[in-house]
Amino acid sequence: MQPINHTDRVWSFTPCAATLAAVKDDPDLLALGREARRLREARDLTQEELADRAGLHPNYIGRIERGESNVGVKALFKLARGLGVSPAALFE
Repeated sequence: MQPINHTDRVWSFTPCAATLAAVKDDPDLLALGREARRLREARDLTQEELADRAGLHPNYIGRIERGESNVGVKALFKLARGLGVSPAALFE
């Protein structure tokens, strides 16, 4: 990915190895991912279709479903809207 220049700082959105290691086997993120995948498959959606509905990148949907991303609140709301559920449904 290309870094984004903002004033005198350079921001990169590529996760570092330490970040990936910190979330890799997190049971909460794995549970969230399993529920997101279950809801997506129940609606017969591909990751690409869900990404389009949610306004998220398909690769990000995959990382969420595998429990590899510590999902932000805004992304949770987008994901829930894309699935047609309340955000709370992702935690059931």
